[in-house]
Amino acid sequence: MLVYPCTGSIEEIERMVDLFDSIVLMKVYKRCRSIIEMLEAKGLADKSIMVSNSAMEEELVYRDISQAKDPRLLFLLYYYNCKQEDLQG
Repeated sequence: MLVYPCTGSIEEIERMVDLFDSIVLMKVYKRCRSIIEMLEAKGLADKSIMVSNSAMEEELVYRDISQAKDPRLLFLLYYYNCKQEDLQG
């Protein structure tokens, strides 16, 4: 699993998604919409979870990443090899 800061270009982020089976994308807020669109285009949206304000009272977890429009979104969990029921927690 890779933990990757989304400070580079969307092309760099996409390359990391292509290279790793499991990835945590950190600080996605600046590229949130682009990352969601990229994962949807790759057919990976249903294997992804987005979290805002993790471990805080106002934590939000998006199991449908198309609904994640919070500009304060902190990270995205992308699980390629896990079972779908594992994502339903």
